[in-house]
Amino acid sequence: MNLEEALNYRRAVRVFDKNKPLDPEKVKHCLELASLAPSSSNMQLWEFFQITRPELIARVAGARPSLASFWGRRRPARRPPRLRK
Repeated sequence: MNLEEALNYRRAVRVFDKNKPLDPEKVKHCLELASLAPSSSNMQLWEFFQITRPELIARVAGARPSLASFWGRRRPARRPPRLRK
């Protein structure tokens, strides 16, 4: 698969086994590729963390607010119209 095919290929993951460990080398490779993405003024102020301890994953997941509480009453009624070329 070349780059164009990879970028055009989309699929939905319907089966995910959260108990199956990820290959650390694949994770590292994905993060290296993600770090190539453009950023504002090319500052690249991102950090990546791979958390593998279940108790720490639970703590981090609990710290993230749900989208419902984020949007609250501010949630847009509908999507804005697409801009035409």
